[in-house]
Amino acid sequence: MFPLARLGGVMGVGGADHDGERLYIVVVGIAEQHLGIIVDSLLGQKEVVIKSLGDYLGTVKGIAGSTILGTAV
Repeated sequence: MFPLARLGGVMGVGGADHDGERLYIVVVGIAEQHLGIIVDSLLGQKEVVIKSLGDYLGTVKGIAGSTILGTAV
């Protein structure tokens, strides 16, 4: 079991209304901690490593770092 959060609520924007029948959840993990983020839709699936951008981002809320994909989506 792990906590769930709506992406729209975390980012301070609205999202689609769900009828409770089917939800898409993106599971993110840091070390041994996991969080499920409820999203409106999915474009695909990838496993990536996020690298910190250190001082470049400062304290931007909701951004932990960045990744570079080998192929364009």
